[in-house]
Amino acid sequence: DDVELRCGGATPDQTLEAQEKLGRATDVLASLKPATRDAFLLHRVHGYSHAEIAAATGVSVSMVEKHVMAAVAALR
Repeated sequence: DDVELRCGGATPDQTLEAQEKLGRATDVLASLKPATRDAFLLHRVHGYSHAEIAAATGVSVSMVEKHVMAAVAALR
């Protein structure tokens, strides 16, 4: 009897697609203005609130929100 075992991992095609998406996202993030990139990474990756980022960077909460929204739009 043949038994088929599946590991539940990604297929090679799925892995390649994920690597390509990651590469594109990295390129987009690298092309952003430093303030926009920093605000995005602090908020989305490190979990800081807009208010915390504003206090740390010396800009308004509204400006932090604009930076994060600009980064999200660029990544789409």
